Amino acid sequence: MRAYWVFTQDKVRLRIAHWEANEATKGTIFLFQGRTENVEKYGRTVEELHKAGYAALAIDWRGQGLSDRLTKDRMTGHVLQYSDYTQSPRAPDF
Repeated sequence: MRAYWVFTQDKVRLRIAHWEANEATKGTIFLFQGRTENVEKYGRTVEELHKAGYAALAIDWRGQGLSDRLTKDRMTGHVLQYSDYTQSPRAPDF
C-alpha cells in the first residue's frame, strides 16, 4: 500500500491509499468505507481484490483515520455539513 496526502479546496488534508496489483489489472476498485472506518481495515478485502485481478484505492474521509479533523480530539469525527464531503481534492501524482 502507498499512502498519499491530498488537500481539499478548503485546505483539509485527506489520506488516500493505493494498492497496486502485482500483475496486470482488470481495473481499479474504489473503496468508500463507512464513516468510522479507516483504510487499514480493508487489507483482507484488498487481498481478495488482488486475487481477482484488481488494484484498489481508498480514502480516509475528513474527520476519519489519519485525515484532518475540525476538533483537537482525534476520537471525534465532526463535520460541519454534508457538503464538506464534496470539496474537490487536488489529485495526487501516482
